[in-house]
Amino acid sequence: MSSIKQTISLLENTIHTMNSDLAKYKQKDNYSEKYVYYKNALIRDLHTIKNDFLAFSEELNAELLNAQKELAKTKKRAFKLEGIIILHGITNVESYLSMEEQQIIELVIKSQKEGWKQLPLYFNTELGPKYSELKRLKNLTIIYDEFKNNNQK
Repeated sequence: MSSIKQTISLLENTIHTMNSDLAKYKQKDNYSEKYVYYKNALIRDLHTIKNDFLAFSEELNAELLNAQKELAKTKKRAFKLEGIIILHGITNVESYLSMEEQQIIELVIKSQKEGWKQLPLYFNTELGPKYSELKRLKNLTIIYDEFKNNNQK
């Protein structure tokens, strides 16, 4: 950021110096109108460049601020989603995150086509729910699928 300010400051100093030099030149008795005209055109162009650069810098800063806000929202959302995943007992989140995006897409499509859902890892341990609880969860899954299908129409 400081280099942008330094560059703008350098450009302003250059414009000021050129204006001063041109004013001194015009005090001479035999100065050329054509030379003054072209130097004034050059100074106007430098002013335009400076103003365009300032506008671009402000636009870039606004976009950067917006991107930082969006990134913060995305990080917060990712943190919440990972928390929800862990809360539901899926502790192998990292193994899924290490997969390529296309692998995840194919896995989701396959699971939807075949109608299966992955149970959390704790269902495979002695601490997990008993079979009767799994049966109840299966019934809830059927109810959820029916609800989802009825509400997609």
